[in-house]
Amino acid sequence: CWPGYFTTHGAKPDPGASVWVSAPHTGVLDPYIFMVLGCPRPVILESYSKIPVLGILLRCLAALLVPISSSSPSLAKNGELSPEVSRRAAKPPKSSAANHVREAILSHKKLFADGKAVPMSPIALFPEGITHAGLSILPFFSGAFEGGVPVQAVIVRTGFTYFNSAAFTSALGPHILRLLLKPAMAIDVEFLPLYTPSAEEASDAATMAEGVRRQICAASGLPPN
Repeated sequence: CWPGYFTTHGAKPDPGASVWVSAPHTGVLDPYIFMVLGCPRPVILESYSKIPVLGILLRCLAALLVPISSSSPSLAKNGELSPEVSRRAAKPPKSSAANHVREAILSHKKLFADGKAVPMSPIALFPEGITHAGLSILPFFSGAFEGGVPVQAVIVRTGFTYFNSAAFTSALGPHILRLLLKPAMAIDVEFLPLYTPSAEEASDAATMAEGVRRQICAASGLPPN
């Protein structure tokens, strides 16, 4: 962006924060904003690292890659499903992509607290989980707040007057085209004070998620959705 169109203000990022949570999440431009800030690591499924160019970029950023294991049903000797597999098929396992991401985030927090994370950099998360117009704050994904550790809340604002070209609310192609056709975009990043959970929030990720959301709503002036 043009000089003066990218501004940061607010509290100084706390080096003890293992996670940065950012809202509102408006479009594909958001992760690159953190690249400009040069600190937090993105969290992404490992399969994306196999995409040309994107994989190189993710390795340069020391991204936290989340592997998704897959297993095929085992067969009995007669070629039929074994009783154990039949039982599991009747009751599908809870494991999913969301659970893998949740586990990877929690593991990072523990390694960071012990000083064993490689590298010792926070991870950046968009806990709303989806992109939107950025005119409110959506409910947060509780997996970003498990473990009861403090988090660094960040507000990202993309200025517009008549048309919000930063909002990813349609297909990817038109969204990228709108970004490219806009000659300049004002981006404002505000760091809020480190959010330290209460005893209740430390034991309940959903309660903490709502507490951080209220903090961002109050500081940004955006209503909860």
